[in-house]
Amino acid sequence: SLDKDSLSKDAWADIMQCSQEMSHVLTVVADSTDALKAVLTSEAYCREWSASLAPHARKTVSFTSPLGLDLVHAKKRDPMLVMHGLQLKEVKEDSDEYGKMMKAIEAISKLPGIDGKIAVSLQPLGSGRYSHEDLLEQLDVKENRAAGITHCFTVLVDEPASYKMLAQSKTYGKWKASYEPYLAGKVLAFGMPVDIAATASAPKDVPKTKQTNGVKK
Repeated sequence: SLDKDSLSKDAWADIMQCSQEMSHVLTVVADSTDALKAVLTSEAYCREWSASLAPHARKTVSFTSPLGLDLVHAKKRDPMLVMHGLQLKEVKEDSDEYGKMMKAIEAISKLPGIDGKIAVSLQPLGSGRYSHEDLLEQLDVKENRAAGITHCFTVLVDEPASYKMLAQSKTYGKWKASYEPYLAGKVLAFGMPVDIAATASAPKDVPKTKQTNGVKK
């Protein structure tokens, strides 16, 4: 099972710093904006979930981005999903800087021997044709709790040891070097067990979307 103490010792030395005291994560994967809105405006979410969370949460960070990779956990030893919330300044998707970041992501995807062990994705917040602000309006969400995050870097591994191997690689170091000059704030990152399955395949105009809520308790 995954916990911060074991991860910090065995696979992710700076998880305590990166997670910024976040203790729990709620992940919602939806096929469309309408499907996500149905969840976020439901009585179960607005009343039951919110009421159960309110007495315990000191801080909540929420953001939405395209899924970007398939969530697969069957036949994996100890699958873990790692998400990095990045605050990038002055980086547009058609810029040379962003192009270098995407090339670094592609290089990770081409590492020998990672098939079935590691998958990565970099996505801007929002969903397809909607910016994050526009998407919040579409979802009827009144408050932006993204804490300045602009992009989500997601890593799916078959076990924590695979993440350790990736993080220590030169290829991963080149990925970090591609975005670190453009950081406008601290990276918020957390890892969690994977117990849901979903494919990122979806029509181009309604990309599958994940809503991530990091909670400090």
